[in-house]
Amino acid sequence: MADTSHLSSFSGILRDLISALRDALLFGVFVLLLFSPETVKARLIEAGFTKGTIGGMEWEAQVKEASDNTKSAGQTLSQAKLGYDELISRLAQLENKVTNPVIQRELDSIGDAAQSSRAELASADQAIKRSLVAQQQLVSQGSSTVAETTGWVFLGKVTEDKHSWEQGSPKTIHSIEPEALVGATLTLKDDVYLRDDSATNVRAMAPLLAVVKMEEKLDVIDLDYSHAKAGGWFVWAKVKRQPTS
Repeated sequence: MADTSHLSSFSGILRDLISALRDALLFGVFVLLLFSPETVKARLIEAGFTKGTIGGMEWEAQVKEASDNTKSAGQTLSQAKLGYDELISRLAQLENKVTNPVIQRELDSIGDAAQSSRAELASADQAIKRSLVAQQQLVSQGSSTVAETTGWVFLGKVTEDKHSWEQGSPKTIHSIEPEALVGATLTLKDDVYLRDDSATNVRAMAPLLAVVKMEEKLDVIDLDYSHAKAGGWFVWAKVKRQPTS
């Protein structure tokens, strides 16, 4: 009887000890999450813990991975769009130089097919941007990571003398004279990719940082021009995002 009593008492002490250790461990993790959340999350992810409820781990790592995959798809699509833009422009110039009606009709047919493919790419690109915006919002809700505030955005195409926009431009911002861009505050008329730094002439291949939403305001820090093979210049602006309320 005494042995049973001692065993019961020992079991109770052991349960209390385990409970205290568990509470201490949870408190320690809580403190670490308060002062160094990204470090804790990074260590957990490295250890294979992409699911759980500590610091939003159950969904955040998965959404982050999905966001990276979406950026990769957006990168490919945006490069293809620019390629089609260049092809369509060169076909139009070639049509103006050709006098043979048979060849003109063939070029016109190729141009129509390129325009159709370009429109399909643009539709898919818009869907990717909407998806990436939603993923960014989910990640930001459960993370202390600060959203990218500076980067490069594509504005459109200007003439060879850089004084006027070509037809259909600016593509991503409300109209403003090209010569007034430096130091200006731009208002987006579409969702736009924000890109990392890169060498001149390869802005379109720079890594995607985020999607900046339509009607957001951007302050222009710098400009860069990439010469188009068909003439004119593609205009890129380094911008800073204004704080949103």
